[in-house]
Amino acid sequence: MPAGGRIQVSTATITLAHAGAEVSETGLAPGTYVRLTVTDNGIGMDQATQARIFEPFFTTKETGRGTGLGLSTVYGTIRQTGGAITVTSERSQGATFRVYLPALSGETQ
Repeated sequence: MPAGGRIQVSTATITLAHAGAEVSETGLAPGTYVRLTVTDNGIGMDQATQARIFEPFFTTKETGRGTGLGLSTVYGTIRQTGGAITVTSERSQGATFRVYLPALSGETQ
C-alpha cells in the first residue's frame, strides 16, 4: 500500500461442509480447518491481476522492485500442507486473502 492504509488479520477454526461454497471455491475436502484472513484497504486488484498473482515470476512492480516469487512461494507452501489460499479484490477497494490450513486434533509429537 504505497500511501499507507489499514491491515486487518483474523483467525477462526471452521468446518467446511460437503455442499458449502468454500469447498467448491478452495477445492478442499470437507473437514475442519484453521482460516487466516488478511484484509487491507489498499489499491486492490483487477480480475486479470487476480488470475495471475500466484504464478511464479508474475509481478506488478516495476523492474528491480520485486521478483514475483513471494505469493507463488506462499501458494506452494500452503498447498503442500493440504491447505488452500483464495483472494478477493476490487480496484480501489483493497483485497482479502484467506488461508485455509488443516486443523490438527489431539496431541502432537
